[in-house]
Amino acid sequence: MARILTTGGRGFLGSRFVRYAIEQSAEVVDIDSLTYAADPNAHAGVKGYTHLEIDVVSAHPDRIARYGPYDAMVHFAAESHVDRSLGGPEATARTNVLGTCRMLEVARALAIPKVVYVSTDEVTGDLGFGTPPIEGIETDPMRPGSPYAASKAGAELLAHSYVRSFGTPVVIARPSNCYGPRQTPEKFIPRAITRILSGRTAPLFGDGQQIRDWMHVLDATRGIWAAMERGTHGRVYSLSAEDPRTNRSVIEQIATALNGKIERVADRPGHDQRYEVVPKRAREELSWRAIVPWADGLKETIDWYVENEPWWRAAAKRVEAMW
Repeated sequence: MARILTTGGRGFLGSRFVRYAIEQSAEVVDIDSLTYAADPNAHAGVKGYTHLEIDVVSAHPDRIARYGPYDAMVHFAAESHVDRSLGGPEATARTNVLGTCRMLEVARALAIPKVVYVSTDEVTGDLGFGTPPIEGIETDPMRPGSPYAASKAGAELLAHSYVRSFGTPVVIARPSNCYGPRQTPEKFIPRAITRILSGRTAPLFGDGQQIRDWMHVLDATRGIWAAMERGTHGRVYSLSAEDPRTNRSVIEQIATALNGKIERVADRPGHDQRYEVVPKRAREELSWRAIVPWADGLKETIDWYVENEPWWRAAAKRVEAMW
């Protein structure tokens, strides 16, 4: 039975990966400091899950080694909200850069044979409008446009340096924008859903023409699992649904489904117009592709929030002004 060390396994994407890993008969030891973005009850009573309340920046190999040995490590833990990074770049850099460096040191000290660093497609930078989606972006220079994206790019560079300097077996996964049940209400899709459900308006930045490739959290999880199992050390794998759409169209679909209203708000500083990558390398080397249709995934997500009001109201209190 595989034993996997995760970080951030009570966050949105990390918790879905933990559940998936346990479904694959793996055992999971998870490092999560239980910040505002964590779901405190994500794995309550789940067999095969062990939680260590540790800040990744101060993680020490000796404490983590007690629960090993480990067959793999998957590093999710991050400050992942762009708006928060604009208001507090230092905190974002601390967790995302220093925390990644510390976990790479843990992986090196414990000789973990496979390490996956979960990055983001935002490190590739703003494509702007009117250009084709990018194939082979994994080998191009990164052009991050926000403190959040820059911190993730910095962590990627650290990961590459550990591969070269120490032979640490790191694979990098770059998911596109993820959505699905159990996502914190500060994020774009659940924020729109939960605000409408609470009788408020769904906010739309600027004219809403920004383009994102929305991928269901299960597809992202499958891609990260494939990278862990079949990825080549030192390689970057972009993961996307190849189904781009504007922020306005997404908000309009949500508002229509819930009979809600939209409110235009001031655009975020330096708001990137478009991210869109082609996951050709993941298809060819990992035998992975996204399989959840947008319409099905969005309906499942809306239905989940409709049926789980106590969960999202508690989560909204944790994110405070961001909701």
